[in-house]
This record gives sequence, structure tokens and C-alpha cells, in this order.
Amino acid sequence: MATLVSPLIRTMSYLSHYDLSNDVFAAFLSWDMTYSCAIFDNEAKGAIGDLLEERPIAPPRRSYKDVRTIPPDDLERGQLEKLHRVAQRARLTQGSRVLEIGCGWGSFAIMAAGTYGATVDVITISLEQMQALEVTIEAAGLSDRITAHVMDYREMPESFHHAFDAVISIGVMEHVGIEFMPGWFKQMAWAMKPENSFKVFTMSTVPDTRWPMYSAEVDFVRKYIYPGGQLSSVKTLVDAITSANLNVLSIEDIGPRMSAC
Repeated sequence: MATLVSPLIRTMSYLSHYDLSNDVFAAFLSWDMTYSCAIFDNEAKGAIGDLLEERPIAPPRRSYKDVRTIPPDDLERGQLEKLHRVAQRARLTQGSRVLEIGCGWGSFAIMAAGTYGATVDVITISLEQMQALEVTIEAAGLSDRITAHVMDYREMPESFHHAFDAVISIGVMEHVGIEFMPGWFKQMAWAMKPENSFKVFTMSTVPDTRWPMYSAEVDFVRKYIYPGGQLSSVKTLVDAITSANLNVLSIEDIGPRMSAC
């Protein structure tokens, strides 16, 4: 038996998690405050480098407003590696126009604008995250290249229609809900330029063989950690993508790295 959850309930569930104090997240995330699975490079010796040898770990931040005093540790380098891969998959170059939906605390937007020279619009529904975004964007000196909006992805303005070279979502689609996934990708296609544009996303999935059982139950994580959240399977994702007349260019499995995050 499948349980359908309305968009309003999903939004309220999302906010119950992400509208916690920004300082709560600053205490355990990497310094750049990226909240999803990292990709560890060879220098970090993959996902188990910290088990093989003693490696520096950044002390917890007391506030997201703290000033950096230490270089990036393994976790932050892993997050930055992931963000670079996303930017490269999106083929960002100087002058690219980018839309990021569910931007968290702005780490990808700051990289896209500061390193790749893109102009970025970011969307969040979290007022707490918006407060932090304004601080971090200004501190990075990128207020002229990054514009933050508090809005739902279903309520994007007409000026966003076919306006973007790339649409990005990192660890967001778990909150969309499988019944709304085709509509999600159609909304992305609506915002993307008709030619030579890219939608790049990361999302946790369950194996296709487990999908019938997973989709019919509410497990511990969906009940207590991410109320209203739902994973997808690769097949259901591809079906939703093609229903929006988008083409799948590549899929990369970064799941084995999750254990080190």
C-alpha cells in the first residue's frame, strides 16, 4: 500500500528539518557547509583514509559566521571535489547562467560564481538558510553574481522560462516524492534553455529490486529523520526524466563513499 503525501506536508516536513538553527549544522558539517555525500580524492586515500592513518580533522564550528583559521580537511576537500564534478558535468564556463534549487548554505553557488564565473540564481524555502546565505554570499564578495530567492520550485517566475544553461540540485530530490518526480523534471525542462543546457543532480537511490518493497513502507529514516522524504530507484528516475523529454547522458554511483561522511 503506497502512501501519498501532499506538497504542503512535504514542505512542512522539509522545514522541520532544515529550519533548525544554522549553527546546529555548522557544528558537524564541513567548513563550506555542504550537506550531502562527499567524493574523496586520492590524497585522502578514498573513503577510508582517516582509518588508515592519522589525518587532520577541523574542530567543530561554534557558528556559521566563524572566520576560517585552518585549511580544508579531508571532509571539506571531499565536498569540494564533488562540487567541482557537478560544475564540470554542467559544463560551466565564464558567463554561464545557473539555477540551483535547494541551495543549502550556498557552497555550490559560491564555487560556480567565484571559480567558474557563472551567474547564479539560487532557490530555498528555508528562511534560516536564507539568513546564512546572505552572510556567506556577501563575505565571498559575490553579491553581484548570486541572487537568492525564497520560493518553491513550482512557483518560479516567468523570467526563469528557458533562461538557464544549467539547473542544479544536490541532495534535494529526496524531498520531492516519487509521485511528483515527473512534474519536477518538467519544471526543470521549463527553466532550461532549449538547446545545450544541462540538469545535474545528486540523489540517494534504492536498488530497483528493492523498490516495490521500499515504496510501500515507511522506514525509520522516513519516519524520524526526514519525515515526508522518499528515495527513488534508478529506473523510476530515468522514467521521470524521459517523461519530461530530457535525455540521460551519464549516471555515476558515489554511494560507496557515503560511509566516510
